[in-house]
Amino acid sequence: MYCSFDVAGVRQYIEEHKPQIVVMCGAGISVASGIPDFRSENGLYSQIRDPQTLLSLNYYCNVSPLPVLELVKSVSRESEPSLVHSFLKKLHDRQLLLRVYTQNIDGLEQKAGVPRERIVQVHGTLESATCVRCKTSYSGEYVRHAVSQSKVPMCCEYKYNNKNDGTGECGALVKPDICLFGESLSKEFECLYESDFAKCELLIVIGTSLKVEPFASLIKKVSKRTPRVLINNEYVGTTHKKWEKGHFEFAKKERDVALIGDCQSIVLELL
Repeated sequence: MYCSFDVAGVRQYIEEHKPQIVVMCGAGISVASGIPDFRSENGLYSQIRDPQTLLSLNYYCNVSPLPVLELVKSVSRESEPSLVHSFLKKLHDRQLLLRVYTQNIDGLEQKAGVPRERIVQVHGTLESATCVRCKTSYSGEYVRHAVSQSKVPMCCEYKYNNKNDGTGECGALVKPDICLFGESLSKEFECLYESDFAKCELLIVIGTSLKVEPFASLIKKVSKRTPRVLINNEYVGTTHKKWEKGHFEFAKKERDVALIGDCQSIVLELL
């Protein structure tokens, strides 16, 4: 498997085997880009009283869209890709990247140069939006413009409509195409994950708490012989429950490697 269970061993494994790599990433890879994460002590969720309620589809449509729009405002800054995003691009350039499964809605993977077809945006994107009633499509720019003006995006200003044909004036709320609590994950996720993880020859998990399902359970979807690498500032995906299969087992020194520390620094040593 690896010559050693550290950065040097993983780097050599990649160089010698040239595996097809699936990357699972979370908010931790964008912190260096100035975008706050969700679940840390000072993350976005710490500023919201009850995120599972206030960031739900029901609350957005039937109570108030403002908590979600505040979230949009915090993410929609003019951020630049981090070193981890550049690492993903380098994997693609070397024809090693099968797919990136990202929990992030900031679009920085694509901004770094990773082709859209290599990215699965598990929790959606801010680059588009949809009317909750008539399902008319809007650009993400329409939502960002409304938020910047302290307005709620409504299905009534067709000049921002992607079709630009005068349709989309039903007057209902327009919602960013991100996955809120109570919504299904993206269609591309449902279509691709089984075949991608069956083909995966090296799994890299980076910058995520692995606390959100079904994303967290994806580490179990690769073959039992597929090497797995965690790059994170803390250990995640481990458990002491004997009945729970598929979690990371770093102590066995068989296929799981934990590279614990600053993600930005670690990826510099891998390629």
